[in-house]
Amino acid sequence: MTMMIPKNIKAIIFDFDGVLGDSTPFNTYACKESAKLCGIDLDHDVYLKCAPGGATIRDIATCIVTHYGKPEMVEDYLAYKKSFDADYAQQVTLYDGVPETIKRLH
Repeated sequence: MTMMIPKNIKAIIFDFDGVLGDSTPFNTYACKESAKLCGIDLDHDVYLKCAPGGATIRDIATCIVTHYGKPEMVEDYLAYKKSFDADYAQQVTLYDGVPETIKRLH
């Protein structure tokens, strides 16, 4: 199916998750590994409570380390999580047709 693109469009803004791809598996992995580096065995239910849609990584980090009684570890957790983000582009896959659609829109 070919999408018709009006000629007067100057820009298109996309939200990533659920539109272009799904970063949930990567973010779950990176958050659990960051917690592990802080000496925390992150329970999946705690992760889900601390990482609702729209939460910032600082909010997530604060919730996790505070839940486990290590509030002084927020900055460490954030640094660990940031180190995983370098792999983000290689780990998060786009939905079918996204690269072609972006090229066509360009």
